[in-house]
Amino acid sequence: MEATKTSRRTFLRMTAFAAGALAVAACQPALPQAQESSSTPAATAVAIKSNPNCKRDWDAQFPPVAKKYDPPVEISYGFTGWQSFPPGYGFLHNPAYDWFVENMGLTFKMKWQADGDAREQKIRADMAAGDLPDLFATSRELADQLIDDSAVAEIRQVWESTATKLVKDIHLYPDGANWIPAFRGDKLYSINAGITAKVFTPITWIRQDLLDKASLSMPKTVEELDNVLHTLKDKGLSPYGLTGYNGNLIDNSHSFNQFFGAYGVMPTCWRDYGDGKLVYDSLSPGVKTVLGLLHGWYQDGLIPPDYYTYDWTTALNQAMEQKTAMLTAPFWAYNRILPFEDTNPGTRFEPMPLLAGPNGVRGNKQTSPVFNSWLFRSDIDPTKIEACINQLNWERDFHINGPDKYQTYGVFQDDSFFVEGYDWVWNDKCEIELLEWNSGWGAMELGFKHLTYPGYQKDEDDILFRWEKLDPSSLNTAQKFWLARPWKRQAEAYASLFDNAQYEIESKFYGPRTKRMDEVWPDLDTMEKEYFHAIIIGNRPLDDFDTFVAEWKKSGGDEFTAGVNEWYAAHT
Repeated sequence: MEATKTSRRTFLRMTAFAAGALAVAACQPALPQAQESSSTPAATAVAIKSNPNCKRDWDAQFPPVAKKYDPPVEISYGFTGWQSFPPGYGFLHNPAYDWFVENMGLTFKMKWQADGDAREQKIRADMAAGDLPDLFATSRELADQLIDDSAVAEIRQVWESTATKLVKDIHLYPDGANWIPAFRGDKLYSINAGITAKVFTPITWIRQDLLDKASLSMPKTVEELDNVLHTLKDKGLSPYGLTGYNGNLIDNSHSFNQFFGAYGVMPTCWRDYGDGKLVYDSLSPGVKTVLGLLHGWYQDGLIPPDYYTYDWTTALNQAMEQKTAMLTAPFWAYNRILPFEDTNPGTRFEPMPLLAGPNGVRGNKQTSPVFNSWLFRSDIDPTKIEACINQLNWERDFHINGPDKYQTYGVFQDDSFFVEGYDWVWNDKCEIELLEWNSGWGAMELGFKHLTYPGYQKDEDDILFRWEKLDPSSLNTAQKFWLARPWKRQAEAYASLFDNAQYEIESKFYGPRTKRMDEVWPDLDTMEKEYFHAIIIGNRPLDDFDTFVAEWKKSGGDEFTAGVNEWYAAHT
């Protein structure tokens, strides 16, 4: 996303591969060039030489800064655990960070560096010690606990008075579903900005080159896919047809979503079937039918025997190792598909249409609009909250208006600053050359760095689609560079998700969850995975689905469902 995001933006935004550059207008804050600071030995800092004979044909500027804090405001902050830097640079010394210090008077103190489960553990330890960071991101579930325990600040007044109209609008404040868990009555406790639309909605790709070899057409129904999978295996073109994984990629418990959708159900979703109450769709009878279908494919050797031990990355690698003919993953999996095709000439993955079931039904799971929560410690100085929100205002202006209004092109690589000699250089032909080894190090890895909004990826892609339609002679060197990058197939795959939006199945429970609900959920979630995988591989008979339903309900499921519907009644 973000997620445990492989890194929020690194995987949320794989449209980006590279370059652009920044110059500074006299009336704008200056962009720092890659350089040493007093805290960094000059001998260890990396400064790559760029061709001095080349000149930019664009005039990059920065968005104006709303306020510079003097004395500077220091924010203790939990940094992510994935970012890396060239020698001599780090979280607290790089072009982006140094610019914020100089132009906004905004500094950050590293409280810790962690991601995913490790991040949650750090926050829980800080809770116990009464020593939370000033600003931090956490899961919605832990955010609920922090809010209920009065460990975080109420922020509505400072948020509403500081956030710009642009920021409020793109983050759907206050009416978007993403904000529901952030409120308690009329009090606001977290910034729930909403994740990139459809970023975890899966796409299924299939090897078009294998279809061609077997003289098969692209399957459009579950029945047609059944024939394709068996034919590819019988002809020795693919050891397995498809694969899956065990665990959640942001609540996608299975990589088999569209098969369930073809039968009108979607495990892990809370759905209203018209009576004003939410039911847990994993218990619906149609799920049993699809488990039987998958069991048959498993018996026929169309699914790897140990698929249930895979995480989603291992499942993806199965396709990259040519062990399966299909790959189901979010749109940003093209970041792996394109290099695979380059190194394996003749191979070609193509997005497969959502398959229709026996009654013509199609379905896919919608990406939940509720994602991580951003919170401030309860005793924080309100000036610090204001300063962080002002930094968010600036970053959103940079992201949305940068490529056109300001001619800043770091938007296309993780919102980096694209400093010449740090992120890119001119080569001997006066062409932009991204320092791929240095990719992303200029990014704004601070504050709300890992916070997106629903239109985040689409806004970026739309700029490139628009440039593509312009007369090439009207484009500058940076624009031409970006259009020459391999962005289009991924952007088209992402756009296809919007074409299929009518088939998305929404989970309508957005919390918050009670403490009792949090207590029972882990066991219920584990029970579901164990039963479903056991039925697919044949360790349990199909009729044990009915046993699962009964056991789920009596093991806390009925209590959880009651809590869900108490919340739903108050929000519909």
